[in-house]
Amino acid sequence: MTARLGSTDFPHRAYIEALAETVEGSPAWHVTIAGYAALQLFEGWAETCAGAAPPSTLELRRVRKYIDAAPEGYPIRRCLTHLVDSIEIAAAADDAERTARSLDVGRVLSAYAKLLQYEAQWGLAADVHSTVIGFAQYMEDSERLLQSMLMRGFSLRMQGRLDEASQAYAALRSAALLANSERYRLESLLCDAKVAVDRGNFPVARELLDRTIAEARRSDCSVIVSKGLTDRARVAAMQGDYELSLACSYEALERSEDAMDRERILGNIAVTFAQMGLRDAARDAGLLVAATAQDRSARLTAIVNLMELAHQDGRELVFEQYRRELAREELTPYLRVIFLETSAEGFVTFGRHREARAAQEQMLEVAEEHGLHEFVIKAEAALRAGQVSASAEAREAARAHGGEPSTRVATIVRAIADMRIAAGLSA
Repeated sequence: MTARLGSTDFPHRAYIEALAETVEGSPAWHVTIAGYAALQLFEGWAETCAGAAPPSTLELRRVRKYIDAAPEGYPIRRCLTHLVDSIEIAAAADDAERTARSLDVGRVLSAYAKLLQYEAQWGLAADVHSTVIGFAQYMEDSERLLQSMLMRGFSLRMQGRLDEASQAYAALRSAALLANSERYRLESLLCDAKVAVDRGNFPVARELLDRTIAEARRSDCSVIVSKGLTDRARVAAMQGDYELSLACSYEALERSEDAMDRERILGNIAVTFAQMGLRDAARDAGLLVAATAQDRSARLTAIVNLMELAHQDGRELVFEQYRRELAREELTPYLRVIFLETSAEGFVTFGRHREARAAQEQMLEVAEEHGLHEFVIKAEAALRAGQVSASAEAREAARAHGGEPSTRVATIVRAIADMRIAAGLSA
């Protein structure tokens, strides 16, 4: 049932391709096989809504065997175990409980898709979100449907499949209109702006963002105003207008009610301060995120930024302290290449050229393995040149235009410093 609602002629092609590109018997292979088996079990169970027989004990045991072969400690393994448990409970539920149990299965499958995104497995994530979409349509779960459509578009965009992402966002817009959801209609417009940025069409992105932010203000949709301002800050920074970027980020911070969104925005503010040459202010914001963030990714990203500030200030012991802390952490592929890039830049600063080259080689290896093409290019360029990457040179050039901050910027600097002091953090 779900395979037909959201499928292609070759269902789960992304899993077949992922397995073909993975060493058989490796941890990644076992995790992928387990996900593939669990997804097929989900679809078989979902067919019971249309009168098919529920999964047998043998089928459940077979899928659990695949999951048990995945390495312990992997969050995906725990999530898939939960998924199979939820399917078994839902299959045995009576009529009174069946709908609630079925919705719970959809929730766990969505959590699996999010974990795939966290691991930068964009093709697999898009596949799973497609399955969730079909199931949510059948269950008339509009919130799950709209969120999965949004996340499917995001996964496609992260793969660089921009035409498909645009189509996904257009489908989201139509579904949002049918569901009378202004929030998701506006989300789809923000996503169109992101696609425009990815295509390098900044004028279109600016126009879309400014219009969407204005519509969100009129609709009193604060969450979209905050998201739109965050995206507008990104575009402004990419075009070198750091003061506008900072102003947009700070308003987004004031408007955001979600703790994790606030952490990410504070991280963006720290980066913008650094780009403006305001290192003390950047350190204030970075320390605040590193010390208080609930979101692990936001905390680790802040530490990478603090590590960068340390090598820019020539503080080798502080740089090394942050570097060793991060080296002990399990990092997502994207964050790992950022860490390796920053490590290489610091090693160059302190004359540790052999270590710099090793970090650049690792950066290239991770970027190639996970399809992070921007960092493949950076690593190859750095290795050819035998020096720090061009991105670091660009950041140094941007900092050269620092100067005295304007009144507006100085006000934001003081506000962030006050937040650090209120959190009990020393500079």
